[in-house]
Amino acid sequence: RIGIPDHRAPAALAVLLEQYCVALLGLLLVRVWDDVDPAAAGVRVDGIDGLLRELQAPGGSGHPVVGDTGALLMLAVAYFHPEETAYAALLARVCTLDTTHRTRLVAPCAGVMASHLRWGLRFMYRQDLGAMRADNAVDYPWSLTALLTLVRAYAATTSPATAVSAGERNALVGGLLNGLAADPIAFTGKAPAFLAPWGAEHAELRDTLMQHRDALLAEFALMAPSAKAFSPLAFSCNFVSNASVAVVTLACSEAMAHPPLNTLFAPAPGGASAGAPQERMARRLMEYAGVPERLGAGGAPLIAYDPYDGVHHYNAVVRALKAG
Repeated sequence: RIGIPDHRAPAALAVLLEQYCVALLGLLLVRVWDDVDPAAAGVRVDGIDGLLRELQAPGGSGHPVVGDTGALLMLAVAYFHPEETAYAALLARVCTLDTTHRTRLVAPCAGVMASHLRWGLRFMYRQDLGAMRADNAVDYPWSLTALLTLVRAYAATTSPATAVSAGERNALVGGLLNGLAADPIAFTGKAPAFLAPWGAEHAELRDTLMQHRDALLAEFALMAPSAKAFSPLAFSCNFVSNASVAVVTLACSEAMAHPPLNTLFAPAPGGASAGAPQERMARRLMEYAGVPERLGAGGAPLIAYDPYDGVHHYNAVVRALKAG
């Protein structure tokens, strides 16, 4: 239907087979807690992480969609579920993991959820923050947990006894900036009423952010979005599954390779420049989503990349922290 040429058929089949296996690994990942204690669940997470790397190693399709188990978890659950308590139940299970495994699974959630909420704020809720909060109450605890995990790890790096690489610190700072960028006031100010059950966690997040505010603002400034470089704050999609469908379809029909989806929700190592792989991928996905028959309700594209929108959200984070 999309006109894949005959010579691309074997490559397209390789992509589709790999994505079928990715779906199976996602199913396994959401069931790692079945009938085992948290320590055994962590071992299973490691096993799935290894299988994912092996599946997407050289010799595979050459078009990895997700690069780690955290992104895989977000992809596996990025669908509407009529029983909203399912999301809270899964989050409770994730929180039983040890710090290392919990960080691995929930840290990517900060950027994915923020992208989802930013898309909704712009295209679905028409900048009505109250409407967005009311319609996404099940998402905020995931964002809160992810941000709290990241800020704890960031605070730990301020201890002389803790050594982290520049890349690890870059990931923590970028994860916090992107995760806050959908609704920063919800996490730097008074907790919204629907977050009352997570009052202690919200207070810890807010207080830790304020404790390290000046340092964070200085480090955030180094990641400020611009029209000349890729920023995850400029990328948004309705659900990460919408983006994965686009990635797989383009991989089947085009020979151009793209980085895994999770690179669109995190700062580029060492900084990104115009024309970087992440920027090219974001713009290509937006082109794919902009075809008239793929537009959502009201003509909204399900994937957007807008550097100027990224600047807007960055400024909102800075204002919220300064006012906190």
